[in-house]
Formats: sequence, structure tokens, C-alpha cells
Amino acid sequence: MKINILIMTWINRVLMISFLISILLLVVDLNNFFYAMYLSFAVGCFQVFSLLITLFYQNRIKVLKLILIYVISIILYFFSVFLFFEFERHIPIKDIVFIIFWIIPVLLSIFWTYILESINKEL
Repeated sequence: MKINILIMTWINRVLMISFLISILLLVVDLNNFFYAMYLSFAVGCFQVFSLLITLFYQNRIKVLKLILIYVISIILYFFSVFLFFEFERHIPIKDIVFIIFWIIPVLLSIFWTYILESINKEL
């Protein structure tokens, strides 16, 4: 278990550092947008995969409350995106909602990084 968590933590660190660098590069040049999107997809897939792996170790992990908060926040995020696209024509402030929907996954990925680092320190 300890080796698996350690490997997941290091892979997550590499992905998150490259993802955050690509987001910072968007400030300079918007042509790097697709790289940031590809990296965000890779980070998201890896983090969901690592979430499923850590759920197998739920008996040995003390930060189960944080994992539950993370799972609930992911479900609420996707449910709210679904509702937004269902009722899009009734919402007058679409631009602000789009910005919020683009910021939340970054915050969720940083939160999952915090959870993985907490599990790594715990072991």
C-alpha cells in the first residue's frame, strides 16, 4: 500500500506541476490553451483512477472524511454542469458561470493533491 500511494503521489506531483505551468503559460500566450486542456484531461483521469485505488485502502486511511468531501464535490460539480447545460437559455450570466466551471476543476485537482500528500505523510 505504501509503495502504491508513494507512486501515485509522485505521478500526481509531476502532472500537477506541468498542469499549473501550462495554466500560467496561458497568461502569456493563449495559443497554449490546447496543451492545458490535454493536461487537464490527463490530470483528471489520473486523479479519478487514484481515487478508486485509494478507496481500496479505506480501512487503513485516516483522511476518509476528506476523500468523502472530494467525491461529493465531484458529483455536485458534474451535476451542476449538467443542470447548467439543461437550463442554459434561462441563465443571464453565462460568462461568469463558464469561468466558475473552468476554475472548479483546478481547485478540485489541488484538493486531491492535498489529500494524496496527507495520505503520504500519514504512512
